[in-house]
Parts: sequence; structure tokens; C-alpha cells
Amino acid sequence: LQDRTSLKSLLYYLFLLDLARWSGARTMVFAQGIGPLDRPSARRHTARVLSRVDAITVRDADSADLLREIGVRGSALDRMEVTADPVFALA
Repeated sequence: LQDRTSLKSLLYYLFLLDLARWSGARTMVFAQGIGPLDRPSARRHTARVLSRVDAITVRDADSADLLREIGVRGSALDRMEVTADPVFALA
């Protein structure tokens, strides 16, 4: 999740998370890299949406630090884990 190449794509992915949640689905950010988030609006929207997901795993400690820095809150942040990129599981 980043806004360097496009704010529109970031907002699209955040919208999909919200849409799934509004539909009653549980939501998770899975092994995601976070950043850069240069625009203040991107930081606000990301913090708002990710504060409501059920679980978060990120690819690296910098991504976890950025989520804390932008103000992500909630039980998903409390249980957030840093994990490997799932591509390493491919044969």
C-alpha cells in the first residue's frame, strides 16, 4: 500500500477493504508492504481503514513502524505480526 505511483490505486484498495467489511466479511491485510505514504490524505485514509480490519501482517519492521506512525489503532494493530513475503513459499 503506497501512494508514490498513484493515490487512486491506494484509495481503490482501501475501498475494497471497506466494501468487504460493509458486506459483513472479516478483513485482513496479509503480508503487505506499507509505504511510502507521502500525502497527508493517504496517511489519514490508510489509518482510518486499517484501524478497522480484523488482522494485519506486514512484510517488514519499517511497514509496522509506519502503521504506528500514521495512527493505525485497534485490536489488529495490537496483534500485528511481521512475516515473510509469501513469494518465498513458492517452489
